[in-house]
Amino acid sequence: MNLTEERRRAIETHLSRVGVPLGEGFRFDHFGNTANLAAELGALVASGRKTATAAYDDVYSHYKIERPQMGDTEIICDFAGSLLAVIEISDLRVIPFEEVGADHARLEGEGDRSLEHWRRIHREYFEAEGEAIGVPFSDGSLILCQRFRLVYSPVCSQIRFAAD
Repeated sequence: MNLTEERRRAIETHLSRVGVPLGEGFRFDHFGNTANLAAELGALVASGRKTATAAYDDVYSHYKIERPQMGDTEIICDFAGSLLAVIEISDLRVIPFEEVGADHARLEGEGDRSLEHWRRIHREYFEAEGEAIGVPFSDGSLILCQRFRLVYSPVCSQIRFAAD
């Protein structure tokens, strides 16, 4: 994620002020590969509807990106660097695309939350990623399925405080 050092410090300061513990092992990230998708998926995370995500596993090694680990804290932003949510990784599994099940699709919170919808949109996304890195995507391609818990959402916090 490409944020200025000033923006990173401002977000960290805000999270400290509202009592969100970051510890030493945290990173900034976003969901999706476009501004619109990052905003849409980030809003689902911030609302609590999206508690899982999936990634084409070959992308991590191709771009030399460190894979998430259990217990990692991620500060989720949009492409403009606005804070959307803070999450903690609670489960990780690497499985073939064809073995991703309906439960995971529902937890991802996208569309009608069905496995059919999940497979359609993720197949398109992963095929494009595979083409970009020169690794053809197939039903047997490995997918990093992640579950996470919402630690903090500025939107939910504002709603909660407004109701007090």
